[in-house]
Amino acid sequence: MRKYFSFPDRAIINILPQVLQHELIQKNAEGLGGVVVGYTTENSLSIKSHANLRKKMKNLNGVDGFIFFRCNQFFDDTHFNYELIKELIELNYEVHFVVEKWSICSEVELFKYLPYLISGAYLSNSSKNIEYIKAISQHV
Repeated sequence: MRKYFSFPDRAIINILPQVLQHELIQKNAEGLGGVVVGYTTENSLSIKSHANLRKKMKNLNGVDGFIFFRCNQFFDDTHFNYELIKELIELNYEVHFVVEKWSICSEVELFKYLPYLISGAYLSNSSKNIEYIKAISQHV
């Protein structure tokens, strides 16, 4: 059984509480044939630097990958942090996104999804996407 680390999106907890995000992440892990063995999120001071993720990705043994709530977690105002996802892949972690329903397990897949990741992150900042997230929360 695959083991995953849950990473809810702190930026939207006022719209979709972490407990509901985590529940959706757990369902995603089950769909991947795995279980969630731990979770964390960024705090208000680390949300842009990804300090908590950077700390976890270097200290987790026996974890196959990370499940993030959405790709926007790698978007910082005007910059999409491709390098951080690449670093996760280079450390042999799988990277999954619940909202987008994407799985990235190799650099080839990362390159394939890159245009979608970037555009998805930009679109996540639109008011239309906020309504989409609210709609998801009603079905949990």
